[in-house]
Amino acid sequence: MKDKSKLILGLGALLAAAAVILWYLWQPLVVEAVTVIPKDARAFLTEHGHVEVSQDYYLYPEVSARILQTYFSKDDRVKAGDLLVTLDASTLQTEILRRQAQIHSYQAQIAIARQNETDAKEEYATALLRLREELNSVEGQRKNADARRGEVPSLDERIRLLELSIEQQELQYAYLSSRLEDLLALKELGAVPLIEIANLEQEMAVLDNVLASLQEQLRARQVDRDKTATDEGKLALSEEADQEYFDALSNSIATQIAAFEDKLLKNSSQGMVNYYNALIEGEVAGLEGLDPDKYLIYAPISGILWDFPAQRQSQLSPQTPAAIIRPGSDGSDLTVITYVSTRDISTLAIGQQVTLIRKLRDGDFLFAGTISDIATRAEVHLSALGIEERRVKISIAPDPEAKDLYEGYDLDVRFTLVEQKDKLLVPSSAVFKSNGNDYIFIIVENTATMVPVTTGIKTNNEIVLEDGIQAGVVVIRDPNIEGLKQGSRVRAE
Repeated sequence: MKDKSKLILGLGALLAAAAVILWYLWQPLVVEAVTVIPKDARAFLTEHGHVEVSQDYYLYPEVSARILQTYFSKDDRVKAGDLLVTLDASTLQTEILRRQAQIHSYQAQIAIARQNETDAKEEYATALLRLREELNSVEGQRKNADARRGEVPSLDERIRLLELSIEQQELQYAYLSSRLEDLLALKELGAVPLIEIANLEQEMAVLDNVLASLQEQLRARQVDRDKTATDEGKLALSEEADQEYFDALSNSIATQIAAFEDKLLKNSSQGMVNYYNALIEGEVAGLEGLDPDKYLIYAPISGILWDFPAQRQSQLSPQTPAAIIRPGSDGSDLTVITYVSTRDISTLAIGQQVTLIRKLRDGDFLFAGTISDIATRAEVHLSALGIEERRVKISIAPDPEAKDLYEGYDLDVRFTLVEQKDKLLVPSSAVFKSNGNDYIFIIVENTATMVPVTTGIKTNNEIVLEDGIQAGVVVIRDPNIEGLKQGSRVRAE
C-alpha cells in the first residue's frame, strides 16, 4: 500500500513538472521593439575646436583735433555703437567758411580766364580783318607793279611799310612771349598739357624767322636809300627786287593771319580752367571731410578695449589709433577653428550651418555657426591613440548672438554630414546578415518574422531602410536574443 502511494506521488510530481515546463515553453519571448515611423535621417560628425580672434581692430580718427572727453578705460568691455571719444570741433565752422571762400575765389579766376580769352579773341578777329585787307592791298600792288613801274613807291615809303610790318610782328612776338611765361608757370603746377607749350614755342619760332627776314629787307632798303642821289629820293627797282619785296610782305602778313586764325580756333584758357577746377575739387573734398560726426569716435565692433591711447593723450590725429578693440563680447570677428578628416571633407561646404557646443557645469550651451573657410590642403595630426591622420582645417563664424565667447575657449563642433527627409529608420543593431543579405525581425501577431531589407545611409545610431517594410511595423531591436528565430512567439516590452 505504501509502495502504491509513493508511485502515485511520484507520477503527480512528474506531471506537475511537465506542466510547468510546457507552460514555460508556451510563454512568448520578451523582446525590445520599436515602431517604425517616417522621420528625417541625419548623420553627424563631432570634432573638437577652439576660438581664435580674427584680428584686433585698430580704430583711427578721421581728423586731427584736441580730445575733449573719453568715456571708457582700458580693458573695459564695449559694444558696437558705444561713444568712445569726443573731439574738439570748435574750429570746424571757421574751416568750412575758409574753404567756401577759397572755392569762390577759384571760380572767379576761372571766370576771369574765360573773359580774357573772349576779349583776346575779339582782338584777334579785329586784327585778322585788318591783316586780310592789308594782304589784299599788297596783292593789288603786285598786279599793277609792271604797269606803274615808273611810279613805284619811294624807298622811304617802302621802308615805312617794312617798319610797320616789323612793329606788328614784334607786338605779336611780345604777346606770345608773355603767354609762354604764363603757361610755364602753370606747367610747374601740372595744370597745362606739354603739347600746348610746344605748339606755342613752334609758333614763336616761325614768327622769329619772319622777323629776321623783314629786318634783313629793311637793312637792305636803308642801304639803297643811303646810296640814292636822285632828286625825289626814289629808286626804280628791278622786277626781281619788286617780287622779293612783295613776296616777303605777303608771307609776313599770311603768317600773321594763320596765327590769328589758329588762336580763334583754340581754347587757350582751358589749361588754366582745368588747374582751378582741380583746386576746387580739392576744396570740395576737404569740405566733405568736415563732417561734425567725424569728431565723435564710436566703437565699430563689440569687444574689449585692449588698448586705449586716447585716454593717455590730449590730441589725436589720423596717424595714431584712438583705440584697439579685441573682438569677442558678442562673437563678432571671432573664428572657431577645428580639423576634419579627409574622408569626411567632401560632405562639407563653405556657407554650411553647424552646431557649436560649449560645455558648462550646468549643461551644454548650443548655438549656430557657419563654415567660413575650408583649407585647400590637409595637415598631419596625431589622434588620441598617437596615430597620424590627415586632417583639413575648417574655419567657422559663430552666431553673433553667442554670449560670453572669447579667444582660446574650447568648443565642440557638430557637422551634419548627411540629411534625408521622411525616411524609415531602425536601430543599427536590428539589422543582421543571413546568406549575404540584410534582414530584420518584425512582429506580426506576436510572432517573429524575418524580412529581407535594403539598407541606405547610416546615422550615428540608426540605419535607413530603403525597401522591405512600411511605416507602422514593429521591429525587434536585438536579433541575437537567445531563442529568437523565425516563427518564435514574442511579446514586445
